[in-house]
Amino acid sequence: MDSPIEEDGLQDDRLHATFTRSEEYFDVLDAFLAAPAQTNGDAALGHLTAIIEDYQEQAYLLDPYLERMVQPIVDALRTHLAEPPLRGDHLALAQRMAKLLYVFSKARGYKIIVRFFPHAVPDLPLILNILAPPTSPDSSSLHTSPYQPSSSSALAPSDVIGSWELRYILLLWLSIVCMLPFDLSRFDRDAGSADTALRTQTVGQRFIRSHGKEREGAAILLGKLFLRRDTASLLSGFVDWASAQLRQTPDIFLATGVLHTFCEILKAGNPEQLRPLAPAIAALREAAEPLTPRNSLLRKYSIKLAYRLGSLELPSASRLDQEDVSEGVENVIESMLQALQDRDTIVRWSAAKNIARVASRLPRALADDIVEAIVSLFSEGSLPSPTGIDITSVSDSTWHGAALAVAECARRGVLGANRLGEVLPWTIEALHFDLRKGSHSVGSNVRDATAYVLWSFARAFTADVFEKHAETIARHLVAVSLFDREVHIRRAASAAFQENVGRMGLFPDGIDVLRKTDFYAVGVRRTSFLTAAVEVSEHPFYRSFLIDHILGVTLSHWDASLREAGSQALARIAELDLPVDGVAVVPRLIAALQTSDPATLHGVLLSLAELAELFGASGLRPDLLVEIYSSVGRLPHHLLSTSRYTLVLGAANLAVAKSVSSTGLQQDDDIPVWKRVVDAAIGRRHVQLQIDAAAAMASVSGLRCCADDVSGFVQQFSTATPTVQQSLARILGTLNYRAFDHGFEEALSCQLMAVDDKSPHFAKDIESRRDAYDALAAMVSGLGADLMRVTTADRVQQVLRAFIRGLSDYTTDQRGDVGSWCRAASIVGLERVVSTALGAPEWRSCLDVALLHEIVGGILSLTVDPILTNRSTAGENLLSLLRSAAARDAFPEFAAREAAALDEIFPLGERQDWVDADWIFPRAVRTLQSPSLRRYALGGIVLAVGTRTESTARSAASSLLQLAETLPPSSESPETLSLHQLFSDLLALARSNARSNRVLVPVLTTLNLLVENDLAQTLAENDPKGLAAIRSTLDLASKGIKLIKGVPRILAAMKIVTGLCGLPLVRAEAAAKLPDFLAHPLPRIRTATSEQLYIVLQTSSVEDEELEEILLSTEWSSTSDAEHLAEQAKAVSDILRTRCS
Repeated sequence: MDSPIEEDGLQDDRLHATFTRSEEYFDVLDAFLAAPAQTNGDAALGHLTAIIEDYQEQAYLLDPYLERMVQPIVDALRTHLAEPPLRGDHLALAQRMAKLLYVFSKARGYKIIVRFFPHAVPDLPLILNILAPPTSPDSSSLHTSPYQPSSSSALAPSDVIGSWELRYILLLWLSIVCMLPFDLSRFDRDAGSADTALRTQTVGQRFIRSHGKEREGAAILLGKLFLRRDTASLLSGFVDWASAQLRQTPDIFLATGVLHTFCEILKAGNPEQLRPLAPAIAALREAAEPLTPRNSLLRKYSIKLAYRLGSLELPSASRLDQEDVSEGVENVIESMLQALQDRDTIVRWSAAKNIARVASRLPRALADDIVEAIVSLFSEGSLPSPTGIDITSVSDSTWHGAALAVAECARRGVLGANRLGEVLPWTIEALHFDLRKGSHSVGSNVRDATAYVLWSFARAFTADVFEKHAETIARHLVAVSLFDREVHIRRAASAAFQENVGRMGLFPDGIDVLRKTDFYAVGVRRTSFLTAAVEVSEHPFYRSFLIDHILGVTLSHWDASLREAGSQALARIAELDLPVDGVAVVPRLIAALQTSDPATLHGVLLSLAELAELFGASGLRPDLLVEIYSSVGRLPHHLLSTSRYTLVLGAANLAVAKSVSSTGLQQDDDIPVWKRVVDAAIGRRHVQLQIDAAAAMASVSGLRCCADDVSGFVQQFSTATPTVQQSLARILGTLNYRAFDHGFEEALSCQLMAVDDKSPHFAKDIESRRDAYDALAAMVSGLGADLMRVTTADRVQQVLRAFIRGLSDYTTDQRGDVGSWCRAASIVGLERVVSTALGAPEWRSCLDVALLHEIVGGILSLTVDPILTNRSTAGENLLSLLRSAAARDAFPEFAAREAAALDEIFPLGERQDWVDADWIFPRAVRTLQSPSLRRYALGGIVLAVGTRTESTARSAASSLLQLAETLPPSSESPETLSLHQLFSDLLALARSNARSNRVLVPVLTTLNLLVENDLAQTLAENDPKGLAAIRSTLDLASKGIKLIKGVPRILAAMKIVTGLCGLPLVRAEAAAKLPDFLAHPLPRIRTATSEQLYIVLQTSSVEDEELEEILLSTEWSSTSDAEHLAEQAKAVSDILRTRCS
């Protein structure tokens, strides 16, 4: 299980303080701008995009650099656009620039980015000629009627030149350029051409129905265009056109664009000029209303437009004393209240802002009525309950909208002090809003909005109004900032606390608490729960409330990881004053065990376990330990036997492990508490539950003899299911055998048989076997200095031998190389047991230098294991053994030879990167120079050469070849590695594993590697005994091919035989073996052999036209004429033996 309190711990890794990647950005930008069109600029564009998006959440950090970042791109874009015609290279480069500008607009907002666009007079015709060329049918028809679309104006937005990013950027640019302070008629070329204003309008109308971002650009363009004095007369015609279009074809994209356009117009337009058009615009909004349920963006613009239309009827600041409003304004308010309950956030957010704006322009009494209506939304569906308010039936959307609206009203000064007492209870409830819905919960948006509410209160009210509520708000904000599940809500609550402290100074110990709960402190759950919460609890004002919050909220949370974190936080807070707070909390927790809610039971039992550990360590109130232990026994049996309560059962075992005592055991009934929970856990497949049960049994074993129980476990083990075997292995491995014997020998025998493949009680399940290895290591190492008192030297050697066998476990199933789990457990077990044995007075009786060599060599072979984690495990434990003072002192000769050699290869202080193949393999092959370690190292390297993991095989092969190329052909001293010795060792390894394709195939692959790289030829030509070694290699590869069924082995052997056909000294002998492969029953083998042989002959300068003709013309994959294939195979062999030798 992942650590529960590290789940959001990486949040800070995504935070930046400054734009630290600025130099990187500008270097890549220079290359990006200089790249020609023929060059693929996607890599540089992707690099720049990644840098910008890395700051998406903190885009404001780019502001000091923004002009340098954006201006060169805009200049480059203009340069390419100004080169007519816009096609080919210039179009490709312009699209690249536009894509990058779009990324900036997405990160920083288009309003910021358009500031860097040029707006000179020549830019207007330049952009218009691209988006609406003067020769196009659209522009030629504009001077007649821009509002009646002709058949020629049906050009789709996507038909316009360029990518959608280019069109979007050009529309934004045009929206800036069209605001030039000159009459647009001055840009007309002659009286017979369409005027510039109409051309610009038609561009906007064409793209306003787009499905993509161009629609947004078109709406912004039209909004700017109709704000001009010289184009204001066109607005009424545009209203008529939009009405006709929506009536004719009710299109959701067109409706969205039209409503967005009118939002832009009404936002900055002259109210006096717009009021006459208001009914027609309202009719447009109503025409789009049937489409709004299907699109949240359309609903957002509908709400925004409703406010903008209503604002035309709102009283001005000089008439705020009038007591009534128009019916239109009332309808707008009603629409806003409905929109606050919309299912989409963007609609609720828009409604919240706009209803606050409406209220701010109404008389105080009417504004107060709006606030009352907003607050009443909280009560919809809520019911009173003994503990406060029952929100199980409420809508999180409604509460979110209401909270946003309250915050906006407060920020705009609409929320009066008289309403604060009414609003505050709902606000506090909303601050903890969390509704379970199936496997997840809803309400984080409500809590986030409520933090905004409390932030806005600090700006809306004076200290004297807020004073009586300050302490309540302070406690709740601190609790949420420390213990909320979501990091952004913890930070939002912290920000609200900071705003209140800074503006009012009413919160107790505000500055000190703020320092402990700042943005960074609450950003990581571990820090927030286990550090910041404890520091804040040093202030008595907050401590009791935080304890209550954990007990009432966190320990019952639906997320198990939060309950685990909360239980640890509770213990740390209680530890500040254990005699008072700790003692007071335990009875409350025990009382909470009366519930049947699994979440609450889990959290409570975890907390009892944490507190029991504190009481046990301090020696304070041992009676509470007995009380906690007994409370676990009062849990109903059915809660421990159903899968729904698996976490509860695990927590119950943990509570027993921490609270069991001699007094508690004496007060047990006929069936002890510990036995009930441990027996219930045995057989469950959850790993953490098995670990918790083993912990409970370990604690009990330190207080009483469990020999009878161990005997029962051992008898059960041999016939148990794999899951039960796993549980029993964990339990047997964790018992305290130093306190009592517990039937140690019986338990040890049981686990030894479980890992012995020759035993009838061998555990065939890989997980059971892995856990048995872990148990053996724990049992023996747990004895410490009592090792020889409890067991014998012979038994210790049996354990070590079992681990050595475990190093060779390569079991595979559908999950892959699952034997790696046993190899890793054996590595760790060897290191632990050897260290324990060397610490015992009688260590010489159970460990000698030969056995130590075997152990070190076995671990060394796994430093090149194909499984990366095993490499790291092997490397770390190898160095631990090598640098053990006890091992060096006990075996001086080991220290002088093997340890010294390995120290030179892996020097102390060097950074080890065992998982990096390019780091480990060049070092691993150097161990072949040590005679006593060579056999082990070679076995591991050979397996790496033959692995299917390409990166591992490549690095292993490369490193071995580099070493082999430096070796002498032969050597007088057997301790000096030579090429002949390397071949001999490989052949010996193959013969000793003749029945194991797992080893034999990699050996053949390694031998072929040496043959392919001419090392076999070097050996044969320079060493008198070398030719014999090459012939032995040929015999190994070709022996019994007709009887072998494994295709990988046959193919590996074939490559050696064909490779040796290129070696003149043994060509005839190798050629004699070819028919076994060229006439093999499997077509795959025949085809591969012919292809491989052809390649070898081409590279070895063997020239024979007939031979080539046979190899190329024969249909070796044919299945119909075996006799002909045999003849051709014999012909190839004869030619090679007679003509080419």
